[in-house]
Amino acid sequence: VRVAARFNAVIVPFGAVGAADSLEIIADAKDQRRFRESLPLGIGDRLPGGGAASRVPSARRGMWSQGGLEEPEDFTFPLPLPKPSGPDRFYFCFGEPLDTEELDANDKAALDGAYAEVKRRVEGSMEYLIEERERDPFRALLPRLAYEQFTGTQAPSFPLKNDRK
Repeated sequence: VRVAARFNAVIVPFGAVGAADSLEIIADAKDQRRFRESLPLGIGDRLPGGGAASRVPSARRGMWSQGGLEEPEDFTFPLPLPKPSGPDRFYFCFGEPLDTEELDANDKAALDGAYAEVKRRVEGSMEYLIEERERDPFRALLPRLAYEQFTGTQAPSFPLKNDRK
């Protein structure tokens, strides 16, 4: 928010759901690190990606010395498997933009308030999408594919409301 205020940028809250429901994470960064460390003779460091995460510069320098986070960042990508039911439909919603033109980039209280508002809007978008997708008859892959093959058109979804903030 501070950077947006410094440059008078507009923040567009964005909610997305569906991707996490389409995959099963079988090994996250910690699991992969434990596996590499369990291999003898440093073999784990020679595997693809072995040790590569430690060479990525920190995106939040200084957080560790301030005690803000418990462990260093790890940019190891999780190892996913597609769910047997196939991919869920993905849902996206752009929220009401927040103009930072009147926001002072040095006013911590104002920045905290703007951050809380953007967070509220993003969470609201996601809650709305999660609630509405439960009523979507074409959320699952097979009904969606059958409908689209039979009609030759994209399976409909729920209408987005314009009055949401």
